[in-house]
Amino acid sequence: MTEPTSEDKAPQYSLPDLKDLASNGDLNEEAWQGLYHLAREEEIQTNEASSLSDIPASALIELAEKVRGEPDPIKRYELVSSLSPREGVIWFDVLETFSDKSSRDLIYDSLFLSADDRRRIVDLGTGTGNLAIALEDLADEVIGVDRVDKLLEVARLQSPDTIKYHQAEVFSTGLAEASFDLAVSLGLESSFTKVQIAALTQEVSRLLRNGGSYITTFNTLGDISEFASTAKGLLADCIVDTVSGKSALSNEDKWEYSDLESAFELVGMSLIESYENEDGSMIAVEFVKS
Repeated sequence: MTEPTSEDKAPQYSLPDLKDLASNGDLNEEAWQGLYHLAREEEIQTNEASSLSDIPASALIELAEKVRGEPDPIKRYELVSSLSPREGVIWFDVLETFSDKSSRDLIYDSLFLSADDRRRIVDLGTGTGNLAIALEDLADEVIGVDRVDKLLEVARLQSPDTIKYHQAEVFSTGLAEASFDLAVSLGLESSFTKVQIAALTQEVSRLLRNGGSYITTFNTLGDISEFASTAKGLLADCIVDTVSGKSALSNEDKWEYSDLESAFELVGMSLIESYENEDGSMIAVEFVKS
């Protein structure tokens, strides 16, 4: 009798089952192995074009194993700062849910509908600077803030000299008080606890001048993005949530949108507008400091 291989022994899960587990933060070791198996099988059986077509499932699995085994959040981000199989592109920018283009476009478009005075912008959690670069022509000055130096190294390499980058925690940037007209982020809050949300809103309020705004984005499709319509896409999403720490949030730490709105109200900021993209999958919200 032929001895079964590790692939034969792999737990069998459907993609919907795995998406449900991932959305609830319930991916155990068996489910991870099931996801790896599904990603390998999908790669063999289909030629479907996607944003990950050029990325082997084996490379995603190797990255997943590395980030899952790293308890230090900074080091996890350093792992995704390394080069991917896509020539000249680091993993952070391959994993689209870190800096989704539709979110960047939505923030860019929303600025034409809101206040005109956008002279000084701070991009919180800037990563590799993609949003800061997109906003550069709308402001006299853009500053990107991130705690991971390796991501900022990439941002500086691909940005014009007019954009400045600053290494710091977004909860305590060290930037001057009341010095910005606008603060932005790409769904920065999704991996934060309620305590961190409170700290972020306090820092945003401190940075903004009176009348200044904060704009951030949310995926309306739920915790797992539309990027996860394939097994490789779901694996990419799960890597993102592991790196950011979102998948490790306890039920007590998770927050609802009403918690965010209340936190901003406590620091004197109120919701004035929301903007949706064309298919309604993404929403940007704007809070103003009175």
